[in-house]
Amino acid sequence: MPPSMEGFLFKKGQGTGFLNTGIGGRRNWLQRWFVLENEFLSYYETFDQTLNNGNGAPVNKKGMVAIHNCELNKFPSSKSERKYCFVIEHPERRPVYLCAQNENMMFLWLEALKKASKLEFNTDAFKMDLDSYYEILNFDPEKIKGGESPSIKDIQKAYRKACLKCHPDKFPHDKFPEKAEMFDQVQEAFEILLRCVLHPLPPPKKKSV
Repeated sequence: MPPSMEGFLFKKGQGTGFLNTGIGGRRNWLQRWFVLENEFLSYYETFDQTLNNGNGAPVNKKGMVAIHNCELNKFPSSKSERKYCFVIEHPERRPVYLCAQNENMMFLWLEALKKASKLEFNTDAFKMDLDSYYEILNFDPEKIKGGESPSIKDIQKAYRKACLKCHPDKFPHDKFPEKAEMFDQVQEAFEILLRCVLHPLPPPKKKSV
């Protein structure tokens, strides 16, 4: 199924700091290539026009946001920040701040994302390759494929441990931007894997003889 929408947006660093304490955290804006498929918004480092026989393709996936049951609203940015900003909010997750290149694109994205937020949760979407998310939290993907699925407590413990490697108190994100990027990746992995546990895939259907 083709994406319902894709293109460049600016994404703001969460700035929530270590374990959402408010200590440290990147707050600058980075341009990313976003792809909206069903109720999932994936974002990549960039888009390379030379790939895919000249048709282009996104490069280096950075994360994914589950849009199901989210609120989408225009965000009144300050004079010191960018125009055409909007926010994706969910009561159980951190807000995601995005910025379009112009007002028309902002409203197009808002319309597409609002439609995606009302879709029924699609468990089939989690048939995607989750290996990279497991690796970010230092799980062995091969063991998980073999049936050793982590529990919610396992994921929470791995998340806290992974956060220590990009702790803004130890690695101020203004001086170590790569640690800021790592911190965002850890947050995304935690959210996606936790959602997988809360909404497990149904068992495969038995083939009729």
